[in-house]
Amino acid sequence: MAPLVPDVGEGVRATPEHGHHLGQGQVTGHAREVLVGVPLSSATDVDRAVRAASEALPAWRRTPPGDRIQPLFRLKALLDTHYAELARVITQECGKTLG
Repeated sequence: MAPLVPDVGEGVRATPEHGHHLGQGQVTGHAREVLVGVPLSSATDVDRAVRAASEALPAWRRTPPGDRIQPLFRLKALLDTHYAELARVITQECGKTLG
């Protein structure tokens, strides 16, 4: 079974309220192989995520720019570390063959 992509809400990964995922998820173009299952979020799930983001914004605005940039530096390091894996997944998502 393909891995499931989690919802994210309140700064943590969350299971959709009803636990449903789209049947086909992300499918490769050439082999019709399911890569991942995509959550089917309810209105409650979306409201929870929007509420959490709204509540977090005032503190984020008060955070000094030097501190706010740190997550982007961490993202860059992760992208550098996982470059080959990301390239493989993007290639599969586009329906291209590998090698």
